[in-house]
Amino acid sequence: MKQNKAKDLTVKPMTEVDKDNLLPKMITRKEVAEYLKVSIQSVINYTNRGILISYKIGRRVLYNELDVIAAIQKCAVDRYHNEKLIKPSK
Repeated sequence: MKQNKAKDLTVKPMTEVDKDNLLPKMITRKEVAEYLKVSIQSVINYTNRGILISYKIGRRVLYNELDVIAAIQKCAVDRYHNEKLIKPSK
């Protein structure tokens, strides 16, 4: 007998699906500023310098939370390497 494989498939309602895996969490400039403990103008400056990546959705400017965390880690690593290269003068 041939089984109907479509019956074996289970479909979860959206309430049971892990929503975090579907879309990245987007945060506002204010939330980025609070997270980094800097002013909103500093967040704008970091974006203009290319340190942070922003996404304009309608009239809102949003940041991917994972991109912000990655940018912080990259800056910390770069700073560590730069401090290692600078040798104290005697």
